Amino acid sequence: MSAQPTNPNPNSNSNLPTAPPGMPNPTDNDPWGSAYVPLVFDGGHFLYVRRGIVALRFGLACHLAEVMVNGVIPVPGLDKREAHSFLYWLNTGQFRLIQAEGQTNAEKRKCIMIECISLYGAAMRYDLQELAQHALGCFSHYGDQIGVKPVLVMLSDYAFAGEGGEACIAEYALRRCHMGQSGFLTVPMVFQVRKSYGMQHTVASVLLQLEIV
Repeated sequence: MSAQPTNPNPNSNSNLPTAPPGMPNPTDNDPWGSAYVPLVFDGGHFLYVRRGIVALRFGLACHLAEVMVNGVIPVPGLDKREAHSFLYWLNTGQFRLIQAEGQTNAEKRKCIMIECISLYGAAMRYDLQELAQHALGCFSHYGDQIGVKPVLVMLSDYAFAGEGGEACIAEYALRRCHMGQSGFLTVPMVFQVRKSYGMQHTVASVLLQLEIV
């Protein structure tokens, strides 16, 4: 998954899709009566996407019910900013982030990389391989500006990545170290080793302790 992001440094939040007018209430008994499907993100934030688009991206043209819970598709781990980026990808197939928060370049870089981690995790939850490739590509683009060890140090205390997001960190690091390139250490092995350190440790902190770089 080495594809470079479509736009690694997006700086515009214009024209991002929003819920169209006259949308049904997500609690309606018959969500199939609408051309739109509700997606619910962290904080109970709802966004809507056309049912055909969801079927196309998720590869579940006849089985959308498989990913729906109480009439909605849950996408945990994404805040409101990340949710708009997720919806933009669903609608267009293009990877674009909202303008990064932060005062310094380092803060903006960290903001972007954390959003990529979150989007990678959401992509892996539903096997959205194209989105995962874009998220990892964007993460790698910014990570390579500072190097693997500084990336791991920066994210060593970030405890909100989730298993999918931590897989993004591990994938990035292993592709850039000898133990990963040789196959001596793989992503599943990293998660297995993490258990011996204790689940309170992040994957980034475990990789630092393994001294892979």
